[in-house]
Order: sequence, then structure tokens, then C-alpha cells
Amino acid sequence: MKQFVIVISLFSLIISSSQAQRGWCLFNQFGWVLQIHQSANHSLWVASFNGVWRLHDGTWQQVPHASAFVFEDSAGAIWSAGPNSEGLWRYDTHGWHQLSGFTGLVQSLHRSSDGTLWLGGADGLWRYDGNNWQPVAEITGVSTFYEDPDGTTLWVCGFGGLWRYDGNDWQPFEPPRGSASKIQKDQEGVLWAGNSGGLWRYDASGWQIATKEVTGMIQAITEDSDGTLLVWRAQCGLAL
Repeated sequence: MKQFVIVISLFSLIISSSQAQRGWCLFNQFGWVLQIHQSANHSLWVASFNGVWRLHDGTWQQVPHASAFVFEDSAGAIWSAGPNSEGLWRYDTHGWHQLSGFTGLVQSLHRSSDGTLWLGGADGLWRYDGNNWQPVAEITGVSTFYEDPDGTTLWVCGFGGLWRYDGNDWQPFEPPRGSASKIQKDQEGVLWAGNSGGLWRYDASGWQIATKEVTGMIQAITEDSDGTLLVWRAQCGLAL
């Protein structure tokens, strides 16, 4: 199986192909790298401000029908926003084709633990019923999905708010200082959120600033297997 060691800097991608083949290759044609994904068939995909790219036969090829992000479903098909993030496209064994039933700006895509596909758009939240995308809630500007580890609650961050879904209804949840860009629940059940004001922690008295050392826009929050919380700050790097 092909393995890669990957380093993402602000405007370039650096890859070491394996431990047996030592050496680093620099690729700087992407612009600002937003996401990198290795698919089930071991293809490498990169989403950047300049579009979506795929490593094919040792050469990076830009995908003409894709932008913003790369998402892989359980069948191995690749999904992405269309040019300028408008519309939704899917890549499978038959090539690229545009999905009907949805128009507008696509910002995020998520598959929940029960297999349901959710789409976050500039104008609302959508769910895929196996044939078409159906609007389900008037939550605009959905940029982030997060599902609790036990699969009981799905969270979304949207314009001016935070919402949670318990399997039946979407309910608003007061975000820290009016907004949340990222959210994460740790192994102890503590809820964390990030926004332009830094990193926040939710307890019985509500949202509290977690630390004054982590400032700036929070781009990502995750937890490793040891329970260490990892926070990526825009322009400031990684905080542990």
C-alpha cells in the first residue's frame, strides 16, 4: 500500500513518498492549501484556494469541475463543490457529473454515523435522501459539521449561531460571543468551540474562555488518542 508523509505549509505542499524512498518533494502550484485527502484507492487529492487537484501517474492534475473541498462517501465516490463553490459534483467510475436538486454555494459536506449525507450551503442546510437533496432547516452559512463520538448529536456552525440535531429536531445552542467556527467534544465529554475570539470551553455556567494563550481565529480543533487537544490557529500555527 502506498504511504505518504505530508507536511502542509501556508502556500505549498511537501510530500515524502515513504520511509524506503527518503526525500521530500515540494509542490507550490496550489496556492493556500485547505485540505488533503487520500482516497480508499490511495489517490491523493488536494483542495486549495486555486481549486482541487489529484495526483495521477506521478503528476498533479487540476480537476475542472471542483473547488473548495474533497469528500469521499462509503462507496468511494468523490464529492466536491463546483466551480466557484457553486453547485455539487460527484466523481465515480463514470467520471464527473453534476448533482441535480441543489443550487447555490456549497460550503461543507458530512456523512453522519447512520450513513446520512448532509450538505451545508450559504442559503441553508440539506439532507440527501438517496436520490435528491432536501432542505431540512433554515440554517444559513453552514461551514462546519461535528458529530459527538457516541453518534447521538450532530452539531453545525452557521452564520451567527450554533445548532444541534438529536435525530428528530434541530435546536439552537447559544454559541460563545455569538458565533462558532469549530466545535469538538473531548473524551471526558467537555465541549470546546473556537471563533475569532479564541478557544472556549463550556461548563455549567456557560461558555468560558479556555486560555488567553490561544488567540486569533480558530481553524480546527481535534483530539488525539492520548486525549491531547490540538488547536490550529489562523496564521499562528498549532497549539497543544
